[in-house]
Amino acid sequence: MTMAFIRLRRHAPEAQSTEMCSVCGARRPKDTKDHLMVGPPGTPAHDGAVCEACGTALDNVVRKFGADLTVTVEEAQHEASDRDITLPDH
Repeated sequence: MTMAFIRLRRHAPEAQSTEMCSVCGARRPKDTKDHLMVGPPGTPAHDGAVCEACGTALDNVVRKFGADLTVTVEEAQHEASDRDITLPDH
């Protein structure tokens, strides 16, 4: 399995005219400042603009934890299944 390559160009001129953030989906006229490319270098599968807040968050994660990251996202379990529920013995 090949890992996706993500490149974020901060304050990229080519992102200035896009109004919708590729990460959060918000319409942010005049606030899409960063260029996000996902996929192999030279032929990204995704090419979009990112708002200042999302670009800063991505930048902060890489600065804090390093550029060699493997990120997985999972949804936390919010309800117990029948198997997880234990009843006290009477």
